[in-house]
Amino acid sequence: MREKLKKRWQLLRAHAHDQRERIRPYPHLNSAYRAAVAFVGTVMVLGGAAMVPLPTPGFGWILIFLGLGVLSTEFVWAQKLTTWLRRALDWAAAWWKRRSPTEKSGLIFALSVLILLILWLSGMLGTAGSWVGVDRQWLHGPIRRH
Repeated sequence: MREKLKKRWQLLRAHAHDQRERIRPYPHLNSAYRAAVAFVGTVMVLGGAAMVPLPTPGFGWILIFLGLGVLSTEFVWAQKLTTWLRRALDWAAAWWKRRSPTEKSGLIFALSVLILLILWLSGMLGTAGSWVGVDRQWLHGPIRRH
C-alpha cells in the first residue's frame, strides 16, 4: 500500500513538473503563475499565523508550513527557509531522542509552567475562565485587571 501511494505521489509530482515547464516559456503566463503561487502561499502563511494563538492543536503551524511549501515551489528564499526549518526540526528531534525519560519529564513540566505563566501574565487565563463560568480576579494576571 505504501509503495503504491509513493508511486502515485511521484507520478503526480512528475505531471505537475511537466505542466509547470509548459508554462515557463510564456512570460505573461509565467508571471501570472508566480503571482498566483505567491498569493496562495502568502494567504496560507498569514492564515496560519492568525490561527497560531487560537486554542486549536497546531492547525496554524500546519498551515504555515504548507504555505511555505507552496511558496518554495517557485521562490528560492522559501526553499532555503524550508530547508533550514527541516534541518532545525531534525536537530531538535535528535536532541529530544537523546534525553532520558527523567529529563523529558522535567522539560515538559518546565515548558508547561512557562506557558501557564505567559497565559496568566497576558490575562488569557481569565479570558478562558470566563468562557467556562470561572471568573476569579487573580486569573486575569497583574497586567490586565478588570
